[in-house]
Amino acid sequence: MNANTWFDEHALPRLERMVGVQVLGEVLDLYFENAPKRVAAVRAGLGSEDLEAAALALHDLKSSAGMLGVSGLQQLAEEMERLARQNDADGLRARVEPLEAAVARADSLLRDARVRRGV
Repeated sequence: MNANTWFDEHALPRLERMVGVQVLGEVLDLYFENAPKRVAAVRAGLGSEDLEAAALALHDLKSSAGMLGVSGLQQLAEEMERLARQNDADGLRARVEPLEAAVARADSLLRDARVRRGV
């Protein structure tokens, strides 16, 4: 997936028009705080064989990524949520490191976009 399809540069301006700059900043702050927690919850779910907990964390991550326009992360989280709901621990486990990389990439893209927008 190339950079143009991985992150929708128009998502944050759209969201800002809908909710205002202050709420957009709060939404971004929540994403930055919670995304690593969601990845940790996926790892914990795998460790305890609680794939439902992993699926819930992935669902939250998918929703946040979609709202913020990070379609690459959204698609990966959606794929992983499906695997978790199918009880495919091996498939899920194989995608945890790519998920961590995707969250890091999303973090960088969103922080850069935030600076450009002055949020």
